[in-house]
Amino acid sequence: MVAGFAVHDELETLVRDGGFTPWQVLASATRNVGEFLGDSLRGRLVVGAPADLILVDGDPLGDLTVLRRPDGVMVNGRWYPREELDSLLGSARKR
Repeated sequence: MVAGFAVHDELETLVRDGGFTPWQVLASATRNVGEFLGDSLRGRLVVGAPADLILVDGDPLGDLTVLRRPDGVMVNGRWYPREELDSLLGSARKR
């Protein structure tokens, strides 16, 4: 298992074998974490929230596998387009 990538398998397993809906597993991986930590902004798309998100070409509520290949990722307000993600992954593989 590779950290960061295994989460996709875990989400898909919870839907396939655990009886959860895609909505439930996505909420558990995002909004519910913030609620548990007492941070009402974490895991939400609202003004003032940390700018962390994944842009995908598709609807993860219908197909969680679209999360495996994001078009881009925003982390701490910085945008990483697909090309830059591929470059970062390539650099990590060389280590």
